[in-house]
Amino acid sequence: MKTDKGNFNQTQAPQRYAFPTALDDKQKRVSFFRGPSQSSPELGYFIFDNALIYSPNGWILSEDDILQLRCSWYVDSPQRFSSSITPNRDGALWLKGTTLSIASDYSGTNYGHFLLDSLSRLSLLGGDKSIVIKELDHIAISGPKKEWKEKLLLACDIPLEKVIWLSSKQQYTCEKLLATSMPSRLNTYPKWITSFLRSKLLQKTELDSGSLRKRYYISRQQGARALSNDQQIFEIASAFGYERYEPSLSENSIIDFSRAEAVIAPHGAALTDTMFMSQNSLVIELMPSDHKYCYFYTIAQAQNLNYHVLIGDSEGKHHRLNSYPSEYDFSIDPERFLSLLQQQHP
Repeated sequence: MKTDKGNFNQTQAPQRYAFPTALDDKQKRVSFFRGPSQSSPELGYFIFDNALIYSPNGWILSEDDILQLRCSWYVDSPQRFSSSITPNRDGALWLKGTTLSIASDYSGTNYGHFLLDSLSRLSLLGGDKSIVIKELDHIAISGPKKEWKEKLLLACDIPLEKVIWLSSKQQYTCEKLLATSMPSRLNTYPKWITSFLRSKLLQKTELDSGSLRKRYYISRQQGARALSNDQQIFEIASAFGYERYEPSLSENSIIDFSRAEAVIAPHGAALTDTMFMSQNSLVIELMPSDHKYCYFYTIAQAQNLNYHVLIGDSEGKHHRLNSYPSEYDFSIDPERFLSLLQQQHP
């Protein structure tokens, strides 16, 4: 992977993090598949002339045909990059003027990656007063278009009339392209990311207006990695005052989480909103044994949450070097779950 820093503008110096060892309910070290990273390199944004953007992930091919993995999920693992989409300059649409891309891998359909990997990129534009969002000609976003994405973009002062929803069907050549470096490293989301998103998406007036302190139990019955004994686990949780909650059915899940004192959920995008909870709030992540990633552990550390992880048995074994996440369902030991809740709610 070639590196050309001639068009790079640093807005954040290298940082070191101090993530403590994650422990499970038996006080044993959790062996995450990757991360958390204890540091990050310099971060900022790049300026490209006549660059090609292709795929919903916002992959960038510079004018000299170098794939800019520095802007993508694969910055730390270029050997894992693969694509069924071929760059095609001849069929690309020309975007005149200045285009900003905050597109990112997996952000097209995943709520968590959209917030953490795409919207957080806005912070990396830094205090450069020459970059004014409303004066940009185009803003490239991972597609497809969704109402929940539009609400989040509007909250971040992104004019929807300038948004280009990236897809696999159309590629673009940009007269001038601004693109940030990948904000996270090895599934690690440090405090600057959660602080930025809280400042943009969680209004203090909204937070103060609610006095309810809810206990939420979030199911994962749709899609991959479902909790196979969900009903049994929920019945235990309900005895401790937990109610079923579905973020996708809420008018504002961010505000709901900000008013929650405790959340229990299987590993998945629904846990992203734990970053909007108050400090010391309880989070219990139910994690499949073949999908042990530290995304939500690092968010909890950044927000000083009372975080606990309970690892359940997956029904199969996922090859961790595969570029796709595990699809195996898993189960949680009810006795261990009950014991953990008794400790947290004596």
